[in-house]
Amino acid sequence: MQQLIDQLPCPVEKIEAVYPGRKAVPFQGKILQQSKQRTGRALLPGELGCLMSHRQVWRNIISSSAAAEQHFLILESDSQLLNADLLTTSFKQLTQDNDLFFWGAWEGHMQFFNSTKQSYKSTHQIGVPFIKTVYCTYGYSLNKKAAQLLLERTKQISYPVDQFKFFFNQQELKLGGILPEVITGNQSGSTIRNGESLLFKKAFLMVLDLKNYLICSLR
Repeated sequence: MQQLIDQLPCPVEKIEAVYPGRKAVPFQGKILQQSKQRTGRALLPGELGCLMSHRQVWRNIISSSAAAEQHFLILESDSQLLNADLLTTSFKQLTQDNDLFFWGAWEGHMQFFNSTKQSYKSTHQIGVPFIKTVYCTYGYSLNKKAAQLLLERTKQISYPVDQFKFFFNQQELKLGGILPEVITGNQSGSTIRNGESLLFKKAFLMVLDLKNYLICSLR
């Protein structure tokens, strides 16, 4: 966490994460059971804690005195800045016309609608991401409108926090993103849900990438 703070020129507010394994969450068993009834798969305690932590951040943003259009960058404790200079010099320019901006997602598998793609600084592309390709967001920024919508849509605990496609549709917010990733996650893998075969994961992602590419190429 200190490494992230040292790389950012602006003040950083640390929000204590919710760890159900360390601190009791009221009605945790009932909440996890309800998540299974709603989705077919119960959240893990760590996923519940992650969602509750992000909800606290969104509450803080909504209650702040910041202007409605101001963006707030949200990072995980294990986020990694791959291009801190681009992030800090381009933050305002890339976020000013968006409600929610993804600085990295799904280990680089996020895809943009073809008609929205633009070259950026000769090294990156920006565009409107296909929301179904946005997972594992270790770095995203949002304004009060997006924070309010996400807080409202996650009131009933159901899906993990990074499965944005279940919380709003493509048209409800102005979305933006950048590739290659500027922010990614710890390369050692998820500490919440592990155990899948690496070979299966690669094959699965290849199929999904092709499917999503075809969808995005038509729009």
